[in-house]
Amino acid sequence: MKWCVAAILPSCIMSAATFAQEASYIAPIDGGVWSLSADGSIGVGGNATFTFRWTRSGGVLSLGLVNNAVHPTAVSRNGRIIVGHSGLNPQLACYWDESLSVHLIGDLPGGSTLSDASAVTSDGGVIYGTGRDSSGASLFRWTAAAGMIRIPGESTMSPAACSRDGSWVVGVCTQGPAALQPMMWSSEGGFRPFDQVVGAATGCSADGNVVVGFYRFTAQHQLKAFRWTRETGTVYLGDLPDGIGWNSATGVSSDGRIVTGWARTGPNSTDQEAFLWDAHHGIRRLRDVVIERMGVDPQRLVQALCLSADGRSIGGYGYVIRLPTPCAGDVDDGSGNGGRDGGVSIDDLVFFVQHYSTGDLLADLDDGYGRGEPDGSVTIDDLIFFLAGFSQGC
Repeated sequence: MKWCVAAILPSCIMSAATFAQEASYIAPIDGGVWSLSADGSIGVGGNATFTFRWTRSGGVLSLGLVNNAVHPTAVSRNGRIIVGHSGLNPQLACYWDESLSVHLIGDLPGGSTLSDASAVTSDGGVIYGTGRDSSGASLFRWTAAAGMIRIPGESTMSPAACSRDGSWVVGVCTQGPAALQPMMWSSEGGFRPFDQVVGAATGCSADGNVVVGFYRFTAQHQLKAFRWTRETGTVYLGDLPDGIGWNSATGVSSDGRIVTGWARTGPNSTDQEAFLWDAHHGIRRLRDVVIERMGVDPQRLVQALCLSADGRSIGGYGYVIRLPTPCAGDVDDGSGNGGRDGGVSIDDLVFFVQHYSTGDLLADLDDGYGRGEPDGSVTIDDLIFFLAGFSQGC
């Protein structure tokens, strides 16, 4: 490995200047943005009147009126497929293609006719949602080839997100011994709750190894944001300095490094601030991060509702924010947890080499275009991108 680093480094230094630095921005939105594509350039959301697809290049384009029960829920990481439901009597799960043509995908046989799609794989080829059959609400998996298939089990769940390839699904248990608890499902392990606590999972990393969400405590239904990994189990994210101990995680980057959400800072439901979390800095106001990294004050930012897979775009009520590309050589702060500290040292090299050698997504830094966009896999492109950044420093 040392020989490989030494051999590739000179060419990386030569090519470092060709790496593009995409502009950061703050885009005002008339409504809330619920889901974003991997690079944050496409989103779906809505307001009191209509739901929409948003693009960085074209702005807001209506998908339909709220009164007509047109509700997009999620967009695939490649931005090509939007899933949700459409129609009032009956309400049916559907997807929109790139031309925004709507395709109904039906319901499970038996029971009342009512279905909704709420999670989709990176390429849009697999859709998860909830349908109704003779046993009640059930989790389904849909593909163009197989159609809608009920996922059997003692429990079932309402899905919120799935891994890049659809092998893992997370959400909240809606029926069974673990009802109203955060839950995951996989083809190998079936349905499995996280802990014996009421709450919900709201997002997961590209490989399903990191899950975020909230637990609900006390008679006042106070929420606590959590991050779960197979190694650490459930870890609470803490709170803002002036928080009241009431918060929720709503999204996580594809590598699991960055988490977004909201925190209550007062007794009223409107007393909320969007936050970002990472292992090095902990939980911070999104507003403070924007000031630090972009040099502008966006004023108060309320609920952050979603995070792009690359961890740079945050969608919330009234905005999409695109943060600058992080320093390519800064991948760890010496803790081994993947927190970025704004500098480059031997700790970053050791951390990257360790995770690159095992194919861990913490080494997924670039898709081959030199823009710092993860693609859900670890290849030579990531090594070249890292070494170029490491040689330049931050």
